[in-house]
Amino acid sequence: MTGESRMPPCDGTGGVGETPIGPDDCKATYSGQLADFICGLTFSDIPQDVVEKAKLLVLDTLGVALAAAREDFTRNVHDVARGMKGPAESSVWGSRKRLPMANAVLVNGTMAHGFDFDDMHRAASSHMSVVAIPTALAVAEKHQLSGKEILAAIVAGYEVGARIGLAAQRKLLSRGWHPTAVFGTFTAAAVASKLIGLDAPKTAAALGIAGSQTSGLAQWIEEGSWTKRMHPGWAAHSGILASRLASSGFGAPAKIFEGIHGLYRAFLREGNFDLRELTAELGRRWETRQICIKVYPAGY
Repeated sequence: MTGESRMPPCDGTGGVGETPIGPDDCKATYSGQLADFICGLTFSDIPQDVVEKAKLLVLDTLGVALAAAREDFTRNVHDVARGMKGPAESSVWGSRKRLPMANAVLVNGTMAHGFDFDDMHRAASSHMSVVAIPTALAVAEKHQLSGKEILAAIVAGYEVGARIGLAAQRKLLSRGWHPTAVFGTFTAAAVASKLIGLDAPKTAAALGIAGSQTSGLAQWIEEGSWTKRMHPGWAAHSGILASRLASSGFGAPAKIFEGIHGLYRAFLREGNFDLRELTAELGRRWETRQICIKVYPAGY
């Protein structure tokens, strides 16, 4: 595996009504490079201290989630998720219930973010584990995967998700968007794609699909509400859906990050982001090390 970056020279675009460009049509895109990293990362590639950090973050996330298992907002989301029906694939934490994996993560991610005690990557302005870990455990439970596979997928999600956040230069929240909600969809797509065994082109497609599912307005800051709590759960839900659509061959934009109407130009406008951060020292500088566990329940 290499951490070297390639500049994206592709300049093709899909016009209105045209078939979207797929990763096979343009491999030298940022989504293609990130997909190569996601698919190529093995457990043995990850430094031991990063593995131990990921294990600690799993325990921390489970703990802060279980603390919220009996809260009204958890019960509300759980009731809605159960009402959507579907096969019993993945566990709802703190419950005997099992739901379709995309619905289980909606509940578990909401729980884990419910008290604002969850971990944080400050430079990326994103709560990482409340998206990556519910996604990884739900998908792994359905597919009966090993602990090493789970940890490799979680770290892949951390490394990709952190860089997507770093490229935004901490400017997203000032424009009214919750970074965890926006970036988390890509994080979840990365984790789920790795665990279900998508190849690099389909993983890139999952990232492209995730771009059309990003959301999460920060209006709760002004008036207070439960919506912030559900943002990681919705991001995890959307990321799993993106990976499953990509697995089926659903067409996706290849230039979801650098495109004219891609993530950064749509959310931040020109001059407010740095695309080089997306692949900077990927596979050599481990952003998982920068994720901090909170002492108090707060934003930072």
